[in-house]
Amino acid sequence: MKNIELKSTFENLANLEKGDPTLVDIYSFEQILAANLSWNRARIKFLARFLVALFQVQTVNLSKIASVFAGDAKVASNYKRLQRFVRFFLFLKRRWRA
Repeated sequence: MKNIELKSTFENLANLEKGDPTLVDIYSFEQILAANLSWNRARIKFLARFLVALFQVQTVNLSKIASVFAGDAKVASNYKRLQRFVRFFLFLKRRWRA
C-alpha cells in the first residue's frame, strides 16, 4: 500500500510546472516519506523539498535546485544545505563499501 502511495506521489511531482507546489503537496509527501524511512523529521522535510525542487528544475545542478527550494532561506544557504546532504550520502556510500 505504501509503495502505491509513493509511486502516485512521484507521478504527481513529475507533472509539476515550474510554479510553486502547494504546501499541502509537500506535507503529504513528507508523510509518505516518514512512513517509509526511519530518518529524523528534519531530514525527511529536507528530502521532500529536495525532490520537489528536483522535479521542478529537471536537472541535478545544485545551484538551480537551490533557487527553487521551498522555504524562507537564501539561495546560498539552500545551496550549502544541498551540498551537505549530498556529502552525507557520499559518506554513507563509502561506509557501506568498507
